[in-house]
Amino acid sequence: MQITLIHPHPPFDDHIKIPWTQFPNVVKELLVVELYKADCLTFTQAQQLLNHSSWQETLALLEQRGCSIYYDRDDFAEDLTSCALFLETGTQR
Repeated sequence: MQITLIHPHPPFDDHIKIPWTQFPNVVKELLVVELYKADCLTFTQAQQLLNHSSWQETLALLEQRGCSIYYDRDDFAEDLTSCALFLETGTQR
């Protein structure tokens, strides 16, 4: 699948703004999957954009869509931050 983003010419670009929450879920999923495949999103960013409450839900979707799952430096840094917050507060992030 190929996604092409076309930037409209002025004066339209100030009037065409759609909040992320108004996109249909299928569109969000397709976009997030393609951005993840292109290494433009970390796993955690994909999870947040998809509004998934668990990493297992995100993992299942990405695997279902044929993504190679990787754990990179950014994911590790986010996990370290989460662990530090957990240790400081005694609660999950």
